[in-house]
Amino acid sequence: MLVVGINLAQKPTSVGLGTTVFSMVCIRMVFMPLVGIMTASSMRLLGLFSHEDPLVSVIVMAIACMPTANNINTMCTALATGQNEMATCAFWQMVVFPFGLLIYIPLWIVLS
Repeated sequence: MLVVGINLAQKPTSVGLGTTVFSMVCIRMVFMPLVGIMTASSMRLLGLFSHEDPLVSVIVMAIACMPTANNINTMCTALATGQNEMATCAFWQMVVFPFGLLIYIPLWIVLS
């Protein structure tokens, strides 16, 4: 959490918002929640979720909306490769995350 906090406070400076970073953020924050919606919907239709507890499907959807885990940032730091790029991706994912959460969770609640 300390690494993410430092990255959010300093803003990424060495790596700009290039096409690679933009595509990673779009895939992680747009495509993955859509895959989460399809997965949770198919699991609900197959009867893998309890009908009495809709919270399980909301948790599956929330996990699909989350940004990249901090352990990937830690691995990049430990291996000393791709630190700046991963920090930039994490920064932009954390910026996009609140807006995505405001869109996808109500969407999922309406669909279920």
